[in-house]
Amino acid sequence: MRIEALEDIQWSFPGGLTGLIAALIACFLIVWISYAFTLVHLRRWARLLLGLCRAAAMILILLCLTRPTLVTETHLDADPRPKVAVVFDESGSMDVEGIHGATRRERALWYWNQTLANQDEHLELDTFAFADEMRTVDQPADAAPPVTDGADEADEPPVRGTALYRNLADWAHRFSSQGYDAVICLTDGVDTSADTRQLALDAVHQTGLRHAFVPMTTELVSKPFVEIAKLESASVGLVGTKVPVNMLIRASELPADEPLSITVRDDDHVIYEQDIKHHGQTLVARAVMFELPISSDRTMTYEAAIHNPVETLASVKWTVQGVREDKPSVLLYQGALDWGTRHLRGVFDRTDNAEMETRFAAGAMPSPSGSAYVEDPFPGPTEIRRFHVVMLMNLSRQQMTAKMESTLRDYVSEGGGLLVINANPASAAALAESRIEQFLPVIFADATSTNRRVPSHMDRYHDITVQKRVQSIRLHSSFARDPVRTGRDALHTLSLTRDGRESPIFGFAVSGGKEITDGLPRYASLAPVLRAKPGATVLARAEVGHLATSDGQPPIALAVQRYGKGRSAVLTTDSLWRWRLQIEADSFAYDQFWRHLVSYLATAIKRRPAWMLESTIHPPDQLVEVRFLLPETAPQSFEDLTFAAVSDDASSVLRMEPTEKPDEYRSAVTTQAGHSWRLVAREGEAVVAEAYITGRATSVDPEFKALKADRRGLAEIAAASGGTLIDPDGRFDYANWLPRYPSEVVQTERKALWHTSWVFGILLGLFLVELLVRRLNRMI
Repeated sequence: MRIEALEDIQWSFPGGLTGLIAALIACFLIVWISYAFTLVHLRRWARLLLGLCRAAAMILILLCLTRPTLVTETHLDADPRPKVAVVFDESGSMDVEGIHGATRRERALWYWNQTLANQDEHLELDTFAFADEMRTVDQPADAAPPVTDGADEADEPPVRGTALYRNLADWAHRFSSQGYDAVICLTDGVDTSADTRQLALDAVHQTGLRHAFVPMTTELVSKPFVEIAKLESASVGLVGTKVPVNMLIRASELPADEPLSITVRDDDHVIYEQDIKHHGQTLVARAVMFELPISSDRTMTYEAAIHNPVETLASVKWTVQGVREDKPSVLLYQGALDWGTRHLRGVFDRTDNAEMETRFAAGAMPSPSGSAYVEDPFPGPTEIRRFHVVMLMNLSRQQMTAKMESTLRDYVSEGGGLLVINANPASAAALAESRIEQFLPVIFADATSTNRRVPSHMDRYHDITVQKRVQSIRLHSSFARDPVRTGRDALHTLSLTRDGRESPIFGFAVSGGKEITDGLPRYASLAPVLRAKPGATVLARAEVGHLATSDGQPPIALAVQRYGKGRSAVLTTDSLWRWRLQIEADSFAYDQFWRHLVSYLATAIKRRPAWMLESTIHPPDQLVEVRFLLPETAPQSFEDLTFAAVSDDASSVLRMEPTEKPDEYRSAVTTQAGHSWRLVAREGEAVVAEAYITGRATSVDPEFKALKADRRGLAEIAAASGGTLIDPDGRFDYANWLPRYPSEVVQTERKALWHTSWVFGILLGLFLVELLVRRLNRMI
């Protein structure tokens, strides 16, 4: 890139050059005629001098009329070649010897030498390499790190994992900001990290950086494998609830017709089964999610096994401690007085199912003077930990503070339960795009925003907002009462989804897999929401005649989801107390619904000591951090506990150290291939908490398991970026692939040559000379 200044003189005159020449000739003729035929007797020298002065003056006048201008253009003469980053895959699989002897890295270097190295005339190339991380290389031959001193050349190739998707997402943003026009990547397309292809697809969509992939498809010898890469499960669960379990299963090079399934056992009982579809693909990663019912207050050991019809291919064990809580603690935080609170409190006051504490937000209760005041502040991060479930009823956006929303987010992510009850369309709509919406299972419909979230079929939402501004009976400075309607037609009945019929929340209203309509809750008011979030579970919907969601489904009445270690739920109806008034006095349906819902949202982690593991299974020969939670409310003290990691043939004492959190302690355990450690916390001889941590059954790195090139994945990313897939054995027109850069004018300066002091000075001098000559010849 260089800067070049180009100068040019521009002028204009009527008729162009022809007009200018005609004007000059006319001027000379006029001067010659005027002095050749003058009646005044002039000496020869005077006549010649006057004619020259007059001619010079006319020439200068014509010069001014042409307006000559010096134009200086500063050009940024950039390299016309597009700037392209060439990225080489230097992962371990690229150094595995192929069936015919050559490695994929050698194949990539051959393509560079034969094709890309000859494109200097058309492309400006910079070279990079990646495995776990990306780095800059001066020469493509440096794409693989050298063998360390003392290593035997006959040894297995070094283990360098392939983080293709993560690195691609990083370099897409980096290269785009650095002015690169495209990326050429020489890789086999296999990613052995836990990242998904969507990460790379999102990056190329955001940046628009064009990608061309040259797939290295050299056939390598690989072996089929199956493994359980990750298992997440709570180590403690309340009796009567279900504990969610998340598993990540990887498989590769399996015959397409070989059936694969997973079985979960509790002792000798099969409690869960699922078939795993793999279709013989290169590397399959399947997420398996299910729930384990906690039926008794004991420590239950579970084993998950992946098997084909002949043998078990992988297995893992873990434990869940079932506990009973005499009275889970519930906080009911209200934004307005509601008659439903009275009935809701009655559910728990009459039984030993929970302890309910009621507090009121700012504006919920009027003072005698009529001005609103705060009755009870929202609990802080420490105080809120003593509650199992927090209910927010009829709370408006104005009554929520940033501190409150932050406290709730941390509370739910650490294992708490949150229920939002709001049937007021206006206040529910105000929650759209709020911070609290981020950890709730639904997206609220906001028809008042300038950036409307509501599709066309929900246009009448605004009318509903006006008509149903306040549906529940609330107590204000002037007591206003809606007439309480009676009869079966006054209320609407919920409809359970398939997930709702299988949920323990509605077990009281389901028989033989079918819902009992008379036993289901009824509601009077409903706040419409836009839709459920991905991953959320809709348990109940409102009547079809009401406003539908954005996907055309009946309105959502009750939805739940996991957020971190806890659960959140939204009830878009009133608190269902009118339903309580219309059922038989001896019916426990109303009480059962609320007890089951609170039990579902509650967790036992708040009061019980427990091991905290990110995953039950880890790679072998890895130092894994384990944490132990000892809440302040637990009856045990840290000084009375002992910790150990126990296996069939060994036992070691764990030294637990305090963490940054006052109730958490940590230590570390080294995993071994196919080996399980039982983590035990004891008070004397009594086991307080236990959990399992297992090393994967094989120490072979995944880099050398999934060796089949993934052309399909590369083609998908290339298409998303507007790029292409290049056949390394074919010919590709690199010269016309990307547009070339033209020279760019960055600055233009204009300087008038006629509008200067010397021009006007000469004109004035000529005029004075003519006056002097005329005076000497007595012409003036």
